[in-house]
Amino acid sequence: MPAKSLTFEKASPEELTLIARAYLEKFGIDLKDVFRANKVIVSKNDRMEAFLVSKDVFKAYEVVKRTREPYFLGLYLGYFKGSSFMPSAEGITCFSDRLPSRKRVVVSEKAEQLFLYGRDVLKGSIVYIERNLRRGEYVAIVNERNEVLGIGKLAVDAELIDRLDAQEVVIENVFDKGWYLRRGG
Repeated sequence: MPAKSLTFEKASPEELTLIARAYLEKFGIDLKDVFRANKVIVSKNDRMEAFLVSKDVFKAYEVVKRTREPYFLGLYLGYFKGSSFMPSAEGITCFSDRLPSRKRVVVSEKAEQLFLYGRDVLKGSIVYIERNLRRGEYVAIVNERNEVLGIGKLAVDAELIDRLDAQEVVIENVFDKGWYLRRGG
């Protein structure tokens, strides 16, 4: 069965609400002012993905789409899954200045390499983590230079970390930027 053709549409008010709520609830990042100054476009085919584009890029897209649909457009914000939205590592990186410190987990240099190869984060490789994080919460995994490496999900309550062995998983790898080299590129 052939894949559906790719189309882009302006995000509906409901889609904008889902995106804004996901960034705010999962990462503490408020994007309302960003949405007012830019356009959010949703690609629709087998997957639904959201992209942030400047008004100038949107004008260029309006001209280009008369002859063909682009494959990619603007900053990748994330994807829709059912009635929810999952922010992207690119979006978290772009808005990292808005990311609260409690949603950042700093890992060692060795853990940085392992995480970028798709591995989970072990207790012994965490340099800094807020103790009030709960199992199931999403966090940005950052290196010691505060560069976003990807997205993780807490496997345990952070307050229980001291009870764990150094080799036990604390954060599950949801998405890491090494994916682009392993599979995406």
